[in-house]
Amino acid sequence: MNNLHGALLRFRTDYVAGQGDIRKMSYMVRIPIEDQMMQLFLWRFPGDNSLRVFCMTRLVMGNKPSGNLSLVALKETAELDTNSLDYPSAYQAIMYDSYDDNLFVTASNTSELKMMIQSIEKVLSKGGFYYKEWIVSGEDSPEQLIGVPIDNDILLNEEKALGIYWDVKSDEFYVKSNLTKPSKRVTKKDILIKISSSRKNRVGCLYNMQ
Repeated sequence: MNNLHGALLRFRTDYVAGQGDIRKMSYMVRIPIEDQMMQLFLWRFPGDNSLRVFCMTRLVMGNKPSGNLSLVALKETAELDTNSLDYPSAYQAIMYDSYDDNLFVTASNTSELKMMIQSIEKVLSKGGFYYKEWIVSGEDSPEQLIGVPIDNDILLNEEKALGIYWDVKSDEFYVKSNLTKPSKRVTKKDILIKISSSRKNRVGCLYNMQ
């Protein structure tokens, strides 16, 4: 797994940023028969009293090794053919700026960024990896449909970049903390403990407050 802090810091080394999310990344990776036997499950069809045994033939999202193994497959796809020579920027991004199923890229302008995104998608399509619609700073965020209210809900034109909230339209980063209606007077220490314990302060966005 790549370094989380490094990926997030490099995410803002230039003027325009983009975030990509691979569709069903784990399910794109086939596994050998020996590993399939570790992913057996029982199933009963409606109207049939007998139990049948099936196995998952691909990585399963939620299994501990799946994230790392998916990233290995991603990097091996980048190593195919002459990708490192033909698409050097895309190769560097895939190798060093991927974290789980997310990829973070940055460029000096939107046109350059979108050219890089096209190169990344072309390289990874060779391994069967495909991205959802990319999030690009300064542009409208793709609509997200959430059926039920949740704590710290994601608003329109708001995304999460590995735990950091990102207002895509204004291109600003911030953290959220669920400190509404406190039962006592909230202190600086309370806020720091709340944010650090919830792992929101990924890149040191919160400094000492006076």
